[in-house]
Amino acid sequence: DVDGTDYWLFHDILHSPFRPKVICVEFNPTMPHDLIYIQPRDDRIRNGSSLTALVELASNFDYTLVECTCYNAFFVDNDFYERHVKSEIPFEPSVEALHEVTMGTSMYQLYDGTLKISGCKKLLWHRIPIKEQDIQVLK
Repeated sequence: DVDGTDYWLFHDILHSPFRPKVICVEFNPTMPHDLIYIQPRDDRIRNGSSLTALVELASNFDYTLVECTCYNAFFVDNDFYERHVKSEIPFEPSVEALHEVTMGTSMYQLYDGTLKISGCKKLLWHRIPIKEQDIQVLK
């Protein structure tokens, strides 16, 4: 948990000779599951990456997502998964089965062009409310 560059730390571990059986990585829980977002490799940025981006990276290196908390994803080596974990899980692990986006904010539009939001209506890490009347389109 390094608050932002977790993807890149995970990336570097996977590219190293070190092969852990279990890896825990923090992700940004506000991002929807259909989004592959990778934070730029810059320690000054604190955006976090999407769970789906981490799953894609892990699968390229033969790791399987087996559990999620609100902010953390747990991956296991595929061989370990097949030998010790698969028979213990009563379902096929997937992003949708293991994580619910409870802190996500969705935007939609009305026929008259009004922008509306649903879900979480505040900037979580800043504790600032998002007011629909303050949302504007910039040209």
